[in-house]
Amino acid sequence: MIDPTTLASASNLGALNDLLAPLSFRAGWNKAEPSLWAEPHARFAPATAHLKPAQWRWDHAKAGLDAAGRLINASRRSAATSSW
Repeated sequence: MIDPTTLASASNLGALNDLLAPLSFRAGWNKAEPSLWAEPHARFAPATAHLKPAQWRWDHAKAGLDAAGRLINASRRSAATSSW
């Protein structure tokens, strides 16, 4: 199991994504497909068949969120929200 202090000290988003993956976390900025589509879009069961139930611990979630808050600067947040 990954130590929460390791999550909190991630040096960049790529490293944070790599640390979150074994915990079955997927960050909103690291999506396999977009949240919004230009046209109506349906997702079928095969697209999510690989997902497994997970139990997330608060100390891991908080450490990951703290690291993300430190690593994602205001301009990146602004760019992400302007595409909505």
